[in-house]
Amino acid sequence: METNQEGSLEKGNLPEELVKILKSLALEWGDDVDHIDNDLEIVRLTNSFTNQIYRMKWPGKTQENNSRSVLVRKYGERRDLFLDSEEEMKTFEWMSNHGYGPRLYGYFPDGRVEEFIHGRTLSQNDLWNPEISALVAAKMKEFHMIDKPGSKSVILWMELRNMLSDAKRLCSPEIKNEFGLENLEEEIDILEKELSKDSNEIVFCHNDLRGDNVLFNEATKDLTLIDYEYAWYNAAAYDLANHFCEWAANYNSETPHHILDYSKYPSPEERQRFIRIYLSHKGHQPTEFEVEKFDVNVEKYTLANHLNFGLWAIISEVRSTNSNFDFLGFARTRFQQYQLKYPKYFNEKLSKSKDTFDVMEEASCCETNRITIEI
Repeated sequence: METNQEGSLEKGNLPEELVKILKSLALEWGDDVDHIDNDLEIVRLTNSFTNQIYRMKWPGKTQENNSRSVLVRKYGERRDLFLDSEEEMKTFEWMSNHGYGPRLYGYFPDGRVEEFIHGRTLSQNDLWNPEISALVAAKMKEFHMIDKPGSKSVILWMELRNMLSDAKRLCSPEIKNEFGLENLEEEIDILEKELSKDSNEIVFCHNDLRGDNVLFNEATKDLTLIDYEYAWYNAAAYDLANHFCEWAANYNSETPHHILDYSKYPSPEERQRFIRIYLSHKGHQPTEFEVEKFDVNVEKYTLANHLNFGLWAIISEVRSTNSNFDFLGFARTRFQQYQLKYPKYFNEKLSKSKDTFDVMEEASCCETNRITIEI
């Protein structure tokens, strides 16, 4: 996915502090330090919405270790727009120190150096694969059992209100009217009230478990969850809801395509298969009632997830430098899905944006759930 190319890391313009970290690692591992100056290979791996990711390689000291690799993450200019960067760094350090995910090797201005974990990220097809999906379910349960120190209160609702406030402040009157933003706080209040009635286990959640944030080792069949930028305590059902919504997203095509296609959203059978594995940790055999009840709760939380990423996209339309991504189209699709699912679980009247999206659906030539963007 192409994003802003400004400030790319290349040989000859690497920050001095980054070079020092690389040379320190080479020295620690017994390699020739001169390789960092003369033989360093830089491969740009991917572009996320907030970071540039690189693999940096140099020759190892022996034939068996014929190359060394580290992952270098350069923070984006608008990194602080949606996350607390200081808190994210603390989370990553804690995870690294306690053996979760990649190890931290050091910081440089606007970035850090991490352990390079061999594997590939999951594609949309992988998410649909029952065998790989089962591995994700089990790994998500393991992640949810992490007992990270800190407040265990849910911040989802506060974040939704903060994002709504930012969206109303930043966007045009036309956008505010199209998405019914002036009336949305009441619906957030309703969601918080209704979802708080359910029995929700509060756990340490990843909160952004899309395929690009899962590394799969083909040889060992092991998964590693990466990128903890949004990780914090939340309802377990929300984390599953977010992951299921990502089944409908394809961010990685090299040709123009539809990013969101909700015909790819998991069926009840697929969701409940995932949930059954998730609930089966340490030999527990969940009943059908437990699985179905959890599934209903997850489906309710998709409403909060649609609002979360719909508002994210509205704000990004104004603030992002990525001109290749159709943020408003993404927001419209997310809000449409919110409007379609809301009446299934709640009787309260939706805001006046309901009429807006009814009209939009009729006018969109049967492509209401899809977005075409250039990658």
